[in-house]
Amino acid sequence: MICIQFVFNLTCNLLIYIMRKIRKKITKSCKFCKKNYNTYTFSKQEFCSKKCNSYSKRIKKNCQVCSKQLFVVKSRVSRNNCENIYCSRKCYNMRFGQVKKLKRQTKYFDTLLNESSCKCGVTEKYLLTIHHIDGNIHNNSRSNHEVVCANCHIKRHLKRRKKDGEWVYHTKSLTPREILDFF
Repeated sequence: MICIQFVFNLTCNLLIYIMRKIRKKITKSCKFCKKNYNTYTFSKQEFCSKKCNSYSKRIKKNCQVCSKQLFVVKSRVSRNNCENIYCSRKCYNMRFGQVKKLKRQTKYFDTLLNESSCKCGVTEKYLLTIHHIDGNIHNNSRSNHEVVCANCHIKRHLKRRKKDGEWVYHTKSLTPREILDFF
C-alpha cells in the first residue's frame, strides 16, 4: 500500500514538474480592447482584465438626447424592450425638451399666488397651491395652472371606486369638471 502511494506521489510530482517546464508565458490579444497582455500557454483567459471581461457582455448604445456612446448590459435592453437609453438623469429629464420645474419660493410661483385666490374664498398664501388642470406636471404654461387651497386640490384628484362607487383621493386621476360643483 505504501509502495502504491509512493509511486502515485512520484508520478504526480513528475507531471507537475513537466507542466511547469512546458508552461511558458505568451502574449495574447484581448478580445475586447485589442491590447496585448501576458498569460501562460494553457490559460483559458481571453481578456486582459476583469473590466474588459464585463464590458464584453455589454452592448454599445447611444444616449437618445446627447448621442454619447454608452455600454449597456444586454439584459437591461432585452428586459425593457426599449431603445430609450439615457446617459444621465439630466438627459432623461430633457427627453421631451427643456423641462422647467415649478417650485415654491420662486418669483413665478409667488406672483401666481399673490394675484389670485381659491374659488372657495381662501386667500392666505400659505394655504394655497397650484393645480395642473390637464394633470401633466411638466406642462407649466400659465393657462394650465389653477390656484386652489389644499382642500379644493384634493377634490380635483378624486376617483370613483369600482366596488362601492365611493369617491376616494387618487393623485394620478382628475375629477371630471362637471362633478366638481357637487363637492
